[in-house]
Amino acid sequence: MAIKSTAYLYTESFLVLPRSVFENDSLSLEEVALYTLLLDRCKLSEQNGLRDELGLFVFCTLEDAASFLRCGRNKALAAFKALLKKGLIRKERQGCGRANRYYVNALLETAPLPEEIAEEAPLPEEAAPPPAPPVAQEEKASASPSLCPAAVCSGELDFGESKSRALQLLADYDSKP
Repeated sequence: MAIKSTAYLYTESFLVLPRSVFENDSLSLEEVALYTLLLDRCKLSEQNGLRDELGLFVFCTLEDAASFLRCGRNKALAAFKALLKKGLIRKERQGCGRANRYYVNALLETAPLPEEIAEEAPLPEEAAPPPAPPVAQEEKASASPSLCPAAVCSGELDFGESKSRALQLLADYDSKP
C-alpha cells in the first residue's frame, strides 16, 4: 500500500527516541521501547503537574506496558526490571492495586569530559544562588501527608481534583488509537 499524501504527518502523534538510547548496546529492543514510552508520558505528566519531592513521575501499569510492547506480562515485567537494574527508572509502589509511580532518569553518556570542562574552576560563592527561605514546620507537615497504603485505602487522604483530573488525562491518553 503506497502512501499518496503526507497528511498523516500532521494528524499522527510520534514518540521521540533519543539517539543515546537507540545506540546503547546494553538495552534490548523491549527496554528501548518501554523507556521511550515512559519518556513520552513524562511530557504529559509535566503538562499536568505530576511532580513531587522526588521529581517528575509517570504512572504505568504492567498491562499498559505489555499492550504497548505487544508482548506478555512476563516480558514487560522483565523490561521494567532491567530498566530498574540499569538505573534508568526508579519505582515507587502505591499499593492497594494502584499503578506504580515511575521516575524516569536520563541516560548518561559514558564519554569522558573534555579537558577544558574538567579543569574549569568552581563558581565563586557570590555567584551561587541564594538559599531557599525556611519553611515553617506546620506548613511542611500539611504539604506532604503520609502516603501509607492504609491511609490511602481508608480514604483518609484527600488528593483533590488535581489527581483525579491527572488520572483522567492519563486514561484519555492511553485510550488514543
